[in-house]
Parts: sequence; structure tokens; C-alpha cells
Amino acid sequence: MKLSYDKSLDQSLKNLNSQIVWKHERLELVHAKVISEIDRLPVKARRKKYFSIMSYGLAFSLMLLFSYNYLLHENFFMDESNTQTNLEKSAGAKQTKEQQMATNADYYEWKEIDGKRTLTFTEYGLKNSVIPLNAKEKIPSIISNPIVYADEIYGKGFVMQAFYHTVNHHFISIDNHFNEIGTANETVDYLLEAYGTEELQVANKRAVMSSTGIQIYIPTDTYIWYITGKTKEEIIALANLFNFED
Repeated sequence: MKLSYDKSLDQSLKNLNSQIVWKHERLELVHAKVISEIDRLPVKARRKKYFSIMSYGLAFSLMLLFSYNYLLHENFFMDESNTQTNLEKSAGAKQTKEQQMATNADYYEWKEIDGKRTLTFTEYGLKNSVIPLNAKEKIPSIISNPIVYADEIYGKGFVMQAFYHTVNHHFISIDNHFNEIGTANETVDYLLEAYGTEELQVANKRAVMSSTGIQIYIPTDTYIWYITGKTKEEIIALANLFNFED
């Protein structure tokens, strides 16, 4: 069963916010991240050939967990002491832009953000990333450059999250996770069967629109990219600005 956005979750965030002094911007980031994570749960459950039915009580528990995680600026998948400077690369093989993002530590650096050391893109990483840097020049509702956070999954490589400010204090979020389903084409077919409503062609890639109409999945051989926003038009426009070419 697909968990979709419910207004009652907003009240839970308000209750949490009344107990913790947060900047409005941080609260919105947490809200966008939690909804994005909840929206992906059916895919993971479907891969195990069954669907988990989650109560809103559990959904709120997840919200508290992610909120607490962001408050402490900790990452679930990262242990700084175990962060590798580089993962092994295939000898003599030309890497795609995504493979470079996954394995090249030159893309990432530790910076102090809100008083905490946080892994994010280097200037080189930003310039050579798949995600669009010029979105605010192309999409009227986007009013900021992307805010980027990164994690290292030990022994596998780097994943990232990016947030774009939009009008009315909303966000469009981008996440990528390693594709453990199959090839890009196999994953598109799988997602369409699992809960996609239609297949799209964005940035010269096959993609899937979720049943909610506010999330797009772009599978490649390396990652599955998730784009979540307020409107279908916004996220399609952003998806078309991705640069997967070397």
C-alpha cells in the first residue's frame, strides 16, 4: 500500500517544532526529506515480493526519527571515521558521470554548515554533477541554487540529496540511491509494474511517474534518482535539466 501525503503529518511537525527551536528553513528541509523517504518505502517492500502496511503512527515515528537525525546533523549511512578517500575504480574502464559521482572523492568535501561538519559537493563536484545548477534560471518557481548533502555508504560509494527552494517556502528534493534492482531498463519496467502510472522520457532517459504525480524515478545502471515536488510540471521540468552525458 502506498503511503501518500496526509495533512495530519503537518500537525505532528508543528508539535515537534514547538519543542525544538528550529529555523523555518531547516523545518521545511526535514519535512521534504521525510515525505520523500516515506514515498519510496513501497518500492523496497515490493522488491521482497510483499507490501508492508504502515500505520500513520509508524509514519510519525519515522518523522521523529528523521527530524532528530537532522537536528544532530548525523547521517544514517555515514561514519566519518570510516570514510574512504577513494574507492577502487575499474582498471582502464571509462567511467560515466554517475560512476564518477559514486566513486570519486574529489567530488565531495567536509564543510561547516549550521555549525556542524557536513559532507557536501566540492566546487568541482558541483560543476561535474548530474543535477542541474541552472534550474533557477530555467524554472520560474525555483528561486535558489541546490543545497547539497552527501553520504558515503561504506564499501559502495557516495549518494546525495539536493534541495531547491521554490516560491511559498516549498522545496523540490532530489535523492539518489544505488540501483540494486537491475539495469536501467529492467528497473523502469519493474517500477512501472510496482506503482508507476506512466512512462516518461526525460533528459534522454526512460523515467517513471509515481501514482501520486509528484515524484519521478529516473533509473540508470548506477543509481535510481528520485525527484519530489509540489507539482508534476515542476518536477518534469527539473528532470529534463539533468545532464547524464560525460
